[in-house]
Parts: sequence; structure tokens; C-alpha cells
Amino acid sequence: MEIFPIIYSRNYYMDYSPRFYLCPENINDEILKKIRICVLDVIKYSNMITNQRRIIISENGCTILGIVCDLKKYVNSNFEGTEEYDKFTEDNKGRSVVCFLGILFKNCDLEKDNIIIDFEQIIRKLYIQYIANEKMWFDDSVNHHESTPIEVEVNVYQHKAINGKKVKCFGREIYECSDDLDKDLFMKIMALCGGREKKYYFCSDYYGIESIKNSQFQILTSKYISKIEKMSIANDKLVMESKKNNVIQKKRQLLIICGIILAIMAMIIIVENGRKII
Repeated sequence: MEIFPIIYSRNYYMDYSPRFYLCPENINDEILKKIRICVLDVIKYSNMITNQRRIIISENGCTILGIVCDLKKYVNSNFEGTEEYDKFTEDNKGRSVVCFLGILFKNCDLEKDNIIIDFEQIIRKLYIQYIANEKMWFDDSVNHHESTPIEVEVNVYQHKAINGKKVKCFGREIYECSDDLDKDLFMKIMALCGGREKKYYFCSDYYGIESIKNSQFQILTSKYISKIEKMSIANDKLVMESKKNNVIQKKRQLLIICGIILAIMAMIIIVENGRKII
């Protein structure tokens, strides 16, 4: 199956490019803008990323799969003897770089209920090829590059039950966060994207609580699941109380309207009877 690498990152000298560090040449501007909005949402509070945040954005016939990570943490977790890659994890001011490493594919190219196998190894290779690249990383004039397609293997997804706590809050499905649960849910949603035109917006290890109501993502995992559950219960009570108050208010308004109508009808009857007497 054919996929395209897509990366949102700065390099050693240059800041993040609106056109991404790496993306397909012919990508639709509106799609790229939407992806960027989602990635910027996930990059927020990067200091709160436990390991990595997994992302799925599936809409308009294409799907983006990837991770957001602090490059220093990513290298320390995925490479033995990190000295070779340490210089590709921070900018010229010594600040650690937060990066989105991902792939893009057309939904029609992935068969229903299939997944891309060895996804983590693909992401690792993208880091080596495009980030740990002397020419690209230390370029002080260009920070946008075009990606070429690569072939990957796919296989049928072996369905797993998603265990752990789950709540609904602000119209979003929120699951308990752990590395294993995040990975299982990521794979399960990936299998839903093949050949479909439905929208899926997934982010694991989401950083906030109050921020959920304004998030771009509809399916989340969070380490704050217990607090979110309490907030959801409190929010449901407020919604129910609001509905109850609205019903009472509407009843009052209806009674007032009925009273006005009855008063008008009474006045009409009195006037009519007065005319008959005269």
C-alpha cells in the first residue's frame, strides 16, 4: 500500500513552516490547514506528554496517522546509545523540539478492517530519514520539503476489546489513558478508516480538562479520566436542571398567554353584551 510521509517540525535554525517540514506535493491546501489546526492543538502543553500522543485525522477521503512527541524523549525511548541522534533533538538555542511524525494515505487504498503493520517502525524510519538528516536539519534557508510515496504492508486487524474506564463529556468519547490502551484504541480506529468516508478525530494522552469542550478531537484518552467523569456528572446535572427550568419557564409563559387570551375574550364578551343591552 502507498503512503506519504508528513512531518510538522522546525529544524535547528528555522521555525515551523505553515506548509509543514515535510508533506506531499499535491496536498489540498484546505486539508493541510485542517491538519495543522489539529496538530497545533495536540502540541499544546508538550511538557505534559507522558511518552507520545497518537493522532488520527480521517476526513475527505484521506487519513493522517502519527505521533506528537518531544524529540529528546522520543530518541531516549527508541534508540540505544542516543549520542548519534542527540544533535537532532533541539534547536540552535538549546530548546527541545516538539514534532509531529506521521503518514498520509487515501482511504480507498486501505481495505476495510485492515491496518498498517509495523507502524512504530515506520515512524522510527521517518525520524532517521528526515529529522536525523544533516542536510535537512541544519539548513538555514529551507524548512519545507516534499515527500515521496513509500510502500508499506497491511494486514487484517485482530479486534480487541478496549478495557478501562470510558465517559462521555461535551459530546466526546473519552477513554482511560495508558500506553497499551492508547495503542489498542489507535489501531482499532485505524481499522475503521479503510475504504470509509466517515470522520474520525482521535488523540491520545490529551493534556487538559476544560480544554476538551473546544478540542478538535471527538475521541480522546486522558490521564484525568476520573476528574473528567466527575465534571461530566456535574455537567449532566446542570443540563438537566437547565432543561427543567426551561420547561417551567415555558409553562409559565403558556399560562400567561392563556390568561391574556382569556382576559381578551372576557372583554369581548362584556363589550358584546353591553351592545345588546343598548
